[in-house]
Amino acid sequence: MSRREHYAAATPGETTTTSTAWSEAARLTFTPGVGKTYVVFWSVEAANKGNTTTDVRLRVAVDGASAVEANIESRSTLEYPSYAGFFPIAGDGAAKAVTIEVAAEAAGVNVAARNGNLVALALTGQDVYAESLGRTAVTSNAFTTVVSATWNPPAGDCLILASCLTDNFATTAPVYGRLEFDGAATPDTGAGHAEVAAGQASVVPLGMIWRRTVTAEGAKTAAWRVRAHTSNNEIGSTDNRLLILDLSGFDQAFYGEIADAHHAGTEASFTPALTVSGSASGNPHLVLAAWSIAALNNSLMMETRLVEDETPIGLSPKRTFSALFERGAFQGVVALRTGIGPGVRTWSVERRSDGTNTAAVRMGSALAALDLGADAEAYALAAESADLALGGGTAHLSRGYSGPASTSAWSLTAAPAKLEARRVLRTSAAALALTPWPAGLAARGDSAWTPPPSPDATAWLPVGGPLTAWTPAPAAAAANWS
Repeated sequence: MSRREHYAAATPGETTTTSTAWSEAARLTFTPGVGKTYVVFWSVEAANKGNTTTDVRLRVAVDGASAVEANIESRSTLEYPSYAGFFPIAGDGAAKAVTIEVAAEAAGVNVAARNGNLVALALTGQDVYAESLGRTAVTSNAFTTVVSATWNPPAGDCLILASCLTDNFATTAPVYGRLEFDGAATPDTGAGHAEVAAGQASVVPLGMIWRRTVTAEGAKTAAWRVRAHTSNNEIGSTDNRLLILDLSGFDQAFYGEIADAHHAGTEASFTPALTVSGSASGNPHLVLAAWSIAALNNSLMMETRLVEDETPIGLSPKRTFSALFERGAFQGVVALRTGIGPGVRTWSVERRSDGTNTAAVRMGSALAALDLGADAEAYALAAESADLALGGGTAHLSRGYSGPASTSAWSLTAAPAKLEARRVLRTSAAALALTPWPAGLAARGDSAWTPPPSPDATAWLPVGGPLTAWTPAPAAAAANWS
C-alpha cells in the first residue's frame, strides 16, 4: 500500500510566558493539495506554574486564526497535563502555518506549554468527518448527542475518534462523554474540570478513541454524546467533532483499550495500564492515545505517560478531582513516530501513584498506532531480462512495475507467482524462475526487498529512481497482465 500523505512537526521543549499575548509552542507548515481534506491532530502539555485561580490559555491556530481555543484551570501548580484533539483543513494549494500557542489569562502569571505535536493527515474517500461547532447546553445526567455521522462503510475495521471542548456551570459538575456505534457504547470518560471555579470561562478539551468492526453492509451511525454529573447542573459542549478512519487505508493498525475494569493500583513506579504490541514495519506510525485518570483520593498528584519501546513520549502529572473513580480527568497524546527500524514494537499508557493511594487509568481509555506506509516502490527489468521465464502458471504483476522493450521474450503460462507493489513476492515465490538469473534485475528504492529463492539472490540490486507507470507486455500477451 502506498504512503498515506501526512505532515508532522514536534517541539518537545518548553515555552513559558507571563504575557496575555499568544506565544508559539509548536509549528507545522505544509501545503495541502487542492480539493483534498486534511485532519490536523494536535496535542500539548500545559501548566499554570503561577497559581490555581487563573487559567492557562491554549489555542491551535491556522495562519494566525484560532481553530481551537481552551482555558484550563489547574488544581495544583505542579500539574502538567496533556490535552489533544483534531480539526479539518480544506486543501486550496496555499501553504498553511499551524501553530500551538500558550498565553496567561492574567498578566504576570507564569504559564507554560511543552511537548507540542502536530500531524496533518490527508483523508481518503472511505474516511468520514462530521462536526457541530456551536455550544450544546446539557442539564441532564442522561447522555445527549452533540455530533453524529451516518455513512455506508465497507466490511472491516474502523477507528472512531471524538473531540470537543467542555465547560461547566457548577463546582460539582464534571462533564462526561462516550462514543456510540450501531447500538453499542463505550464506558464514560471524564473531562476533569477544576472544581474551584465554574462557568464557561473554563473550557477543557475532551476526547475518545474506539475501534469497531463492520460485519454487514448498510448504513451505520456513530455519535459522540455528553452528560452532566447531575440533572440540575448545566454543562456545555462546543467544537464537537467526529472522525471515522477506515483502517483498510493503513498498512497496519495496532489498537488496545481498557474495556472491562479500571486499571488501578498504588504503585509508586510507572506501571503499564494499557499496552499494544505487534510486529511493525519501519514506516512512520501515527500514535493516538486518549485516556482518563481517577483516584480514591481527591488531591493525589497522579502521573501518567505514553511510552514507545520503553521511551517516554510525554509525561502528564495531574491532581485528581474526587475520591470516586467515576470522576475522571481526560488526557491525550498525538505523535508521529519515525526513525525506528522494523520489528516488535510496544506502546503503553503507564501510571504511577505515591505507593499508598489507589490511582487508576479508567475504562474507555484507548491507544492506536497506525502505519502510514512508505513511498511506493518500483521494480524494473534490465535488457538481460530477455531470458526471464515465469514458470508454473500465470504471473500476476501489479502496481508500479516497468519493463524494457526486450520483454517480448517473457513467457507467461498459468502460474500463481504474484509480485506486488510493496516489498514482497506473494503466494508462490518458487514459481518464479530466472534462466539464467539476469544481473540487471533490480528493485528500486527499497533495501528491504526480498527476492524469491535462488542460489544467485545477490543479483537483485537496489537502484534509485522514481515510481514509473507499468508498461504492459507485448499485445499478444497483454491480457495476462494487470
